Amino acid sequence: MDMLKYPAWQKPYEAALEESDPQIFARLVREAEGAIFERMVTLSFNPAAHKEDKAIEEACQRLLIIKTEKLKSPWDRTSHANPRL
Repeated sequence: MDMLKYPAWQKPYEAALEESDPQIFARLVREAEGAIFERMVTLSFNPAAHKEDKAIEEACQRLLIIKTEKLKSPWDRTSHANPRL
């Protein structure tokens, strides 16, 4: 991994992108999404964080695309959550 500008969420995000095993990938995506969510909560109190907000938005879009490609669904099939609720 290169030098990351926002390592708190970019490390788990990059790990997910690099994983080829679907089960491990699904777990890493959950970890990345959790790290992104935590960072978004923190950033909600910092209106000057526009660049990181944009980076998070792009990462979320890419995660959705990759999840759909690798898992054939944007929803994590390994969890018991119902995406329709």
